[in-house]
Amino acid sequence: MLHVVILTKRCESGKIICLRSTIAKLWRDNERRIVCLPVAVNHSITYHRWMARVRIRLARSGDSRALADLRYRFRTETESATETRSRFLHRCTSWMRKRFRSGSSPWRCWVLDDGKQLLGHVCVQLFEKIPNPVNDEPELHAYVTNFYVVPEMRSHGLGKRLLKEALLWCRARGTDAVILWATPGSKTLYRRCGFVEPADLFELRDGTG
Repeated sequence: MLHVVILTKRCESGKIICLRSTIAKLWRDNERRIVCLPVAVNHSITYHRWMARVRIRLARSGDSRALADLRYRFRTETESATETRSRFLHRCTSWMRKRFRSGSSPWRCWVLDDGKQLLGHVCVQLFEKIPNPVNDEPELHAYVTNFYVVPEMRSHGLGKRLLKEALLWCRARGTDAVILWATPGSKTLYRRCGFVEPADLFELRDGTG
C-alpha cells in the first residue's frame, strides 16, 4: 500500500506531532513506502501571498485603456459585439478618461489591482434628487453599474469585497438609495450585501411603450 502525506499551512503544532508519530509507524510497518507532497504547501503559500497582493483602489485616468478592455470583455461574455473591438476601445477609453480624471465628477470606479493588471471593477454614479421639504430625506441616489470580475478570479470573495468598498463610499456620501440592474447570476451576491427587490419600481424600455 502506498501512503501519501500532504501537509498544509494550517496544521496545528499538536497535530503535526501526532502526524510525525503516524508517519514513523508507517515508515516501519510498510517498508518505507511513503510519499510526501510538499508541493501542496508551496502552492497554498504562493496562492495566499498572491491574493494578499490584490488590492482595491480608485480608478485613475491612466487606467482608462485597461478599463475599456475589461468593459469589452464584460459585455461580450454573454452577447455578440455589434462594434469592432478597436473602435469600441477607442471610444470607451475616451469616455473613461473624462469620467475618472477628476474628483468632482459624479462617477467613481473601484478596481481590483494585483500590481500587474486589473482583474475587475465596479462603477458608481451619484445623481441628485429634487429637494424635499419633508422627512429629512437624503437628496442623493447612487447607481451601481459595470460590476465585473474576470472569470479566472471569481469565487474567491473578490467581487464581494469590491462591491462593499463601493457601498461604503455611497453610505459616506449620505445616499438615499443605491440602485442597480442585476443579472440572474448576480442576485444572490446582491442579496447577501443587503439589496432587496422593491415592489414600487417601474421601468419602461425603449420600444415597449
